[in-house]
Amino acid sequence: MRRSRIVADFRHPASELAAGGMLYAMSDEEDGPDEPRASPLGDGDRLLNLSGPSEAETSLGHLAPELRYTEGFGRAADVLANYARSNSLYLEDLAMPILYCYRQSLELRLKYLLTLGEMLDGRTAKVEKTHDLMHLWRKVTPILKQSWPRGAPPVADRIETVLREFARIDSGGYAFRYAIDKRGEPSLLQDITINLENVQLVASRVEQHLDDAAEHIDWILMERVFARARPKGP
Repeated sequence: MRRSRIVADFRHPASELAAGGMLYAMSDEEDGPDEPRASPLGDGDRLLNLSGPSEAETSLGHLAPELRYTEGFGRAADVLANYARSNSLYLEDLAMPILYCYRQSLELRLKYLLTLGEMLDGRTAKVEKTHDLMHLWRKVTPILKQSWPRGAPPVADRIETVLREFARIDSGGYAFRYAIDKRGEPSLLQDITINLENVQLVASRVEQHLDDAAEHIDWILMERVFARARPKGP
């Protein structure tokens, strides 16, 4: 059986692909054999059962910090990408989850910067109900210009270039999650060959730049708090 999909590989060095961006030529390949499946679901199996090993337990919490989500998706993408690099049999199966996790990580980082921007202006933070990366970036850019003495950092243009690459393939946050979009059309209209090693490298750099920006604005906000707390005169 043949199907449309993103074809991924680690064969080319990241430096070779960096100049041309993240995405590459079309491809169409035969499916490989199915891998072994897990054992059948038992009568006593429960998703949230805590009877497993204690080292695998974690607390979600109804007030989980926003950064837990942001960092979690980026870390999940790295874990999956590293696993795919060591287990090429699963490379193409993991390509979509990896791309989605990196995209979600960047989306959440942009939304966090918007939250900080609202706080910078003394306003109550609003929840952005969009998955459009370029819409979010257009709203983040003025915040970066406002918070840096000399305007947005020089790397801002390079961040925008990478976000546009993601947006060209998946403008609304659906293409890496669903094969068919809301209109009943294929989410990916063509097969695209990518280099996941390069994706991992570039996405991680963008994450770091956005984290640096957030840390800078956090510092400004903390300085304001300290300034208000200092005694004023004798």
